[in-house]
Amino acid sequence: KRKMFSSFLSAIAFIRTPPPLAGAPQRMHPVPHAPRVSPRVTCAYLLAAPVELHVVDAGSRVESAAPPVVILHGLFGAGGNFGTWAAQLAKACIDNGDPRRILLADLRNHGASDHASEMGFAEMAADVIGMLDAQRIERAVVCGHSIGGKVAMAVALLYPQRVERLLVLDMAPIAYEPDEPQWEAIRTVVHAMRSVKLELVLTKRDVDKTLARSVTDPGMRAFVMMNLVRNPTGSFRWRVNLKAIADSLPMLIDWNIDGYEPGTSPMFGGNTLFVAGGKSRFLRSSHLPAIEQNFERFALQTVRNADHWIHADEPEALVLIASNFLRVSSKV
Repeated sequence: KRKMFSSFLSAIAFIRTPPPLAGAPQRMHPVPHAPRVSPRVTCAYLLAAPVELHVVDAGSRVESAAPPVVILHGLFGAGGNFGTWAAQLAKACIDNGDPRRILLADLRNHGASDHASEMGFAEMAADVIGMLDAQRIERAVVCGHSIGGKVAMAVALLYPQRVERLLVLDMAPIAYEPDEPQWEAIRTVVHAMRSVKLELVLTKRDVDKTLARSVTDPGMRAFVMMNLVRNPTGSFRWRVNLKAIADSLPMLIDWNIDGYEPGTSPMFGGNTLFVAGGKSRFLRSSHLPAIEQNFERFALQTVRNADHWIHADEPEALVLIASNFLRVSSKV
């Protein structure tokens, strides 16, 4: 039976953008890895060992007994994409008397994290647990956007004792249809990136011209090209593991967490908030039945004027939602 923490949110709520917060300047600090300790859960079903994730500390380095917030980005992104928003969230938490560390992690095959051929949700969830172990973090608030949202859900379902609460941004725990427009667009981006002959291009402008043949949205091209970096020799390369991402797209579109018997559904009992972009197709009220299969205490809130990139489209609204969610009692 679904339990809703209705004292905080109704199942679906439309909000207005609140007044802008007095944002603190963005500060991102590399976080050194502490000596790795043994994971709390052994996942015999993993295809490969976890990889080490690159992580930075966003905002001020506060001392707090409250569980830190770990933010997981989406496909082709990196933790730094959330730097400005995370600094605003850190300030809002301090203003609320609820200071917290906020960590931005690069998923495997993204940013400065290690590469691996496997990109299953169980593998990526284990990466996050390895990062928590390395930082000696017992429990965390896990927040994920897009594909990072699926990874965050996998962390909560496979390692519920390590997740104090869960915040999912514009992603549902479902197997999407491969021919849905949003996934067709992602496949187009992957194909366009693979079509660029990086050994022949001289400037980023050349790469942009090649991408523009099939990726018409300049904003999407600019986002993708954040992954374009130079080798020491001066040639270009993609920072993401493009082959692994391309090979794993069917798995990422699907929703399958290895390690559970067929026909069984893992359940996370902690407070869970899904935030949908009102203009996005990724998370809709029609997904509520799927959500309640895995999440016992959840709410769905919609930011009406946001598309998929809620933290970029309506950052102040999302800061208000997230900071209020962090203040809700975790007691059932």
